[in-house]
Amino acid sequence: KPDQSFLLAVIGVANTVGRIVLGYLSDKAWVNRLYVYNVCLTICGISTILSALCYDFLTFCIYAATFGFMIGAYVGLTSVILVDLLGLNKLTNAFGLLLLFQGIASFLGPPIAGWLYDALQSYNPGFYVAGGTLAISGLMLFVVPTLQRRVNKNQALCVS
Repeated sequence: KPDQSFLLAVIGVANTVGRIVLGYLSDKAWVNRLYVYNVCLTICGISTILSALCYDFLTFCIYAATFGFMIGAYVGLTSVILVDLLGLNKLTNAFGLLLLFQGIASFLGPPIAGWLYDALQSYNPGFYVAGGTLAISGLMLFVVPTLQRRVNKNQALCVS
C-alpha cells in the first residue's frame, strides 16, 4: 500500500511542477499557448493508453510523473485558453459549459470503466477509453486556429 500512495505523491509533485513550468513557458510571447495545451492533453491521453503496459513500480512512476506534469497544463491554462479563443466577456459562460461537460464525463466515466471491466474482465479497456478520449480532445483542438481564421475571413468578407 505505501507504493500506491507514493504514486499519488509523484502525480501531485509532477503536477505542481508542470503548472509552474508550463504556465511560465506559455506566458512567453513566442510560445503558442493553445499548441502547448493541445500537446499536453494529447500526451496525457497517449500515456494513459500506454499505462496498460506498465509492468512494475518504476514504469508506473514514469507514467504518474508524465501524466501529472502534462495535466498541469490543463489546470493552469484552461481559463487562459478560453480567454484567448473566446474573449474575456465570454469566460464565465464558456467555463461553466466546460465544467458541465467535465462533470458529465466524471459522472459517466467510472460506471463505463466498471462496465468494461465486468464485460471484458480486464482493467485495460477502461484505460484505453479514458486515454483515447483525452487524446482525441487534445487532437481536436489543433483545428481550432484554422477554424478561427476561416470564421474571421468570412466575417471580414461580410463586412466589406
